[in-house]
Amino acid sequence: MAVLLLCEDNPRIRRAVSAGLQGSGHTLLSAADGATGLDLARRNRVDLVITDITMPVMDGFELCEALHSRPETSTLPVLLLTAGASATVRRYAAMHAGVDYLPKPYHLTDLVERIDTLLRAPRTQRGGRRATSSRVDTPTSSAAAETR
Repeated sequence: MAVLLLCEDNPRIRRAVSAGLQGSGHTLLSAADGATGLDLARRNRVDLVITDITMPVMDGFELCEALHSRPETSTLPVLLLTAGASATVRRYAAMHAGVDYLPKPYHLTDLVERIDTLLRAPRTQRGGRRATSSRVDTPTSSAAAETR
């Protein structure tokens, strides 16, 4: 089926998501930080990125911006996993086509539903900005910290 990329710095969560998606038919690649995830996305034909927001080296927001700024990964849908659905996270997802979020803790069925929904979305709706503004609204590290 699809190739999924999981970027999560917590090894326990990485293992749990891997185990939960094992029977889904998808191939799962994983990375412990956004920079490694970006490298994996560039080198593999990834269909969807699932990423934690708060990670070392490159956080989930930075990863999303880096993916969507490159032609070869600009249409990748991204699912942000967050410790809380703060206004910053909701606003970010609303402003970026192909970006959704799922608050932690979540049930595996909710994760699978979000993955399936993002994979079914037409390619033209993935990636890029929803707003027509030329200003890039990337949350600051202090705003990202509120998602912890």
